[in-house]
Amino acid sequence: MFEHKILDMDRDAVIHVFGIRRETKIVSERSQQTKVKIERMMKEKFLAVHVEIVDETWKHAGHAGAASGGGHFNMVVVSERFEGINLLERNRLIYGALEEEMKGEIHALALKAISPSEWSPS
Repeated sequence: MFEHKILDMDRDAVIHVFGIRRETKIVSERSQQTKVKIERMMKEKFLAVHVEIVDETWKHAGHAGAASGGGHFNMVVVSERFEGINLLERNRLIYGALEEEMKGEIHALALKAISPSEWSPS
């Protein structure tokens, strides 16, 4: 007989059909709310002219962060506040702004913080 299982790991689903593993991207409501919240915070706190956030939580099925409910995000933030500030200080500013969210809503955050003079919109 064939195998058909759906393993629900909060936002992630792994489906086994006929012994073939297929991963599907499922973004939970909580993950989407976190993404919107982060974007709003970047625009309010840093007057960001561009914020791009990719929710990569689905890639981390079975990872401790996914199991605890924290999301994995990849973010680009463009703000004049970053002009003349080194990379380490830019990251400190953003992680400081997201301090509370990093305690639960966000498990991992890959970050690129740049000034408008360093940015080339695609």
